[in-house]
Amino acid sequence: MRAMAVGCLAVLGALASGCGVAPRAALAPTRALPAAASLPALALRRVWTATLRRPSRVTVAPDGSVAAGLASGGGGAVPWARSASGRPVPLTATGAGAVVALAGGHVLLGPGVADRPGPMRLVTLDGRVLWEHAAVGPIFGASDARGNRVAVLDVGAARVVELRVGSQGAQPLAAPALASLDGGTSIQFDAAGDALVQTPHRIALLSASGATKWRLRLGVGMPSRVLVLDQGGGLATVATRGGSANLYGFRLGGRQPGPRWSTALPAGGRPRLAAGPAARVAVWGVGRTPAVAVYADRTGRQDWRDVLRPAGGSVATRVRRVAFTAGGAVVVAAEGCDAAGRPCILLLGPTGVPLGVRLLSPGATVHLAADGRTALVVEPVGGGGARSRVVWYDLPSK
Repeated sequence: MRAMAVGCLAVLGALASGCGVAPRAALAPTRALPAAASLPALALRRVWTATLRRPSRVTVAPDGSVAAGLASGGGGAVPWARSASGRPVPLTATGAGAVVALAGGHVLLGPGVADRPGPMRLVTLDGRVLWEHAAVGPIFGASDARGNRVAVLDVGAARVVELRVGSQGAQPLAAPALASLDGGTSIQFDAAGDALVQTPHRIALLSASGATKWRLRLGVGMPSRVLVLDQGGGLATVATRGGSANLYGFRLGGRQPGPRWSTALPAGGRPRLAAGPAARVAVWGVGRTPAVAVYADRTGRQDWRDVLRPAGGSVATRVRRVAFTAGGAVVVAAEGCDAAGRPCILLLGPTGVPLGVRLLSPGATVHLAADGRTALVVEPVGGGGARSRVVWYDLPSK
């Protein structure tokens, strides 16, 4: 328990009473999946297709309402966005090297890494500007599941603005904890209306009004970590990286986070997390085999772990992205799914049983909406990679 407490202290600040974490939960048996090519074909509904010149920085809104990115133009990178129906979003901003698709049909534009300072704008599907502010750049953005709250990070200015978004516009919230932040800041929202702000040196939980519920300072030399909020609110699952990778569960209520459980992760790799319905979290990117595991984030119990069968081709089999559907199924975007190295979209049932696979064109990349309803596939057209076809698929809602 002492080693467990030390690990917890290194994750979310100093807890005076120690971790008090429940005993480590037993791991579920590992399931080796059949070869992807032998699984039933997964039927996907193609909604729209667009051909773009060298699309990059592609994002899909968490609720699948809009997709956005950059494309090559005569004067450099040009922002683009399309709604779920395929209708182009009017974007009047020029010279914007950063564009982010957000929930509620919102698009954030502003200066990118190599751009001069300029305006950042929050735009609706019909091109209406809800909010505008000067930015140094590069900028990043995050939203809650419905797009009612948006956080905009201006890295160059070391500043985050939190917005309450409505039909009449977007109004900044008074949030003292966001006044000055470190580089590497990230923000997540949960369904309860709280925002978890993480920087390399501190973590804070903000209420729906922007007030600080609690704040923890993190010491130097703490392990690298990634975390995700429970969809229902009140819980966070944290994975540490490095030689002793672990998964931790924390309760976020009260004056400071309270530890609930911990469990070891396979050594190696860089863990990634996705939250799902019914207080579940998916973990991938760890260990030496391509696998996806699902845990109950209230207890730490591992429900199942699926290992993808290496295809043996020139492209290594890897899990790239994972999302839950509303019904609890798990959508997996992977590469190296067959001997030809083709990527694929794999659908796993709520218990991890494979339901079907869609093999894609060689060289395609897949971007998933966080709600598991949409997959945006970018596939090369012809030789040379000058143009790509962007395809919007509706995914099964099982």
